[in-house]
Amino acid sequence: MTGTGPFTANGLPGPVAKKAFETASVLRRCGWGIPYSDGGFHVTILTITPEAETELDTALSSSSVYTAQHGHNRSIYSRVWDDGIGWGFAQGFDSGYWVVSSGTMVSPETTAELVGKTLDVLVAATG
Repeated sequence: MTGTGPFTANGLPGPVAKKAFETASVLRRCGWGIPYSDGGFHVTILTITPEAETELDTALSSSSVYTAQHGHNRSIYSRVWDDGIGWGFAQGFDSGYWVVSSGTMVSPETTAELVGKTLDVLVAATG
C-alpha cells in the first residue's frame, strides 16, 4: 500500500538523522500490513546530500546502538527501536539515496534486508 502518511523527522531516531532529514527529500513511502495481526512495516526512499550521508554514516558506525549489517556492498545499520512495542529499524545509503525501513513484528535483520534490496534496485535503475 502507498499513501501511508507523510514521513517526517519524527520517524527517525537520533539528532543526526533528524538533521540529515532537513536537507533530504522523500521520494516514496510504502507500507505493508501483516495479515491477521497488528503488525506492519514501511520502506521510505529519500535523497540525501553527500555531506549529510557522511555525517550520518559516521554517527551510525560509531554508535553502540546500531549494528552494521555486513554482506552488503553499502552502509546499512539496524537496531531494535523500542518505544513501548518492539520495532525493527534499519537505514542505509548509496548513490545519493537514503532508505529507511521499520516495522513491528519484523527483526532488525529483516529491515536491513529490505533496505539492501531497495538500494540494489535503485542503484541498478539509475546506474
